[in-house]
Amino acid sequence: MQNVYIMDNNEQANNSIPVDEREVLIQEIAELEAIQSQLITAKNHAEQRENLESAFLANMSHEIRTPLNAIVGFSNLLIAQDISEEERKNYVYIINKSSNQLLNLISDIIDISKIKSEQLNINVKQTSAGKVLKNIFEVFSKQMSPSVKLIMNTPRECADAIILADDIRLAQILNNLLSNALKFTENGSIEFGYKIPDNNFIEFYVKDSGIGISTENQKIIFDRFRQADDPYTKKTGGTGLGLAICKNLVELMSGKIRVVSEYAVGSVFYFTLPCVSIEETASMQRTNINLNLNIASQKYKWTGKKILLVDDTKICLKYLQALLKDSQLQMFFAESAQEAVSRFTENPDIDIILMDIQMPGENGLDATLKIKKIRPDVPVIAQTAYAFTDDKNNFIAAGCNDYISKPINSVQLMEKIDFFLSAHETT
Repeated sequence: MQNVYIMDNNEQANNSIPVDEREVLIQEIAELEAIQSQLITAKNHAEQRENLESAFLANMSHEIRTPLNAIVGFSNLLIAQDISEEERKNYVYIINKSSNQLLNLISDIIDISKIKSEQLNINVKQTSAGKVLKNIFEVFSKQMSPSVKLIMNTPRECADAIILADDIRLAQILNNLLSNALKFTENGSIEFGYKIPDNNFIEFYVKDSGIGISTENQKIIFDRFRQADDPYTKKTGGTGLGLAICKNLVELMSGKIRVVSEYAVGSVFYFTLPCVSIEETASMQRTNINLNLNIASQKYKWTGKKILLVDDTKICLKYLQALLKDSQLQMFFAESAQEAVSRFTENPDIDIILMDIQMPGENGLDATLKIKKIRPDVPVIAQTAYAFTDDKNNFIAAGCNDYISKPINSVQLMEKIDFFLSAHETT
């Protein structure tokens, strides 16, 4: 009996396609499946990114409105006449703290925007690591609760190590890391410092005995808009930008950052930066004397000196006047670039000028150029809401001798004024 084999329709169709064409079809189908898989992955990533940014915007709204609510609310309460002096001082403290919180938030937003657009400039130079740490210790030691001890640790053999870094950005990194440590540490200690494993780089660290970070969350904490998903994190707030900014700043200065942490035990953040050798550091210390190390502790009395204060906002001039009232400086005031030039023309023996940059009509740089034509040696300190290193370089190029960013730090302003007035006396 003869065997009969009957093909189904699909098999007949497949056999009707030449082998070469069949292989091409199989390859095209595989490529389409790969593209489909990539599209699904991209869609998932886009949705995840959209969810992260939506959560970030909602969180940002909360972070902005919270300090604003305190500023507006307690400012209104200050107007009331039936509050005690102790209550008034407490309200002022809350307003000041909320204002600084809002300022830090705005700075973070600007920084992350500049990083994303690759517009953030880094001014790398020889910097004293010990001096940066001492300044930060002085600030944070005043913020510690009685239950948390702040420790600064620098190696005795290289306590004045010279590193290659932007000192302003280095301070920003340490400030962010210490602020985080302070936020998440209720008891115990926070320690920060550095060591020099070899002559090529320095390793900074910030160690705390706080809540710690789980292994899973350690993978995301340096990402923008991401925070450890922890109830404590939600309670303490934050934007999820601080560590992302730290990572970018460290990498822009040719360094690396990492974290070692154990949940409920504590965390240590490490970051490295290029370093000048210990031998070179010792040589620099022998040939360079910093005349301003103890300047902040001096009593400022500039008897007989004259200063021109320029700002288009009356309240800012009033603040500067109050700030300098005990300095024995003779003060002149101007509310526009034109008035500043006129005041200086009438009083060409003015010793120093604090010049607002952003003013309607002619700006502060225009006024500086005209004043420098009258007397090139008069020191001009630019005061501005712009706060970036590249902006400072632009001001210097335009004729200013230095700059200070708003809101003005009183200690920093006094140091700058004293520097120029002292330098003028010795010439």
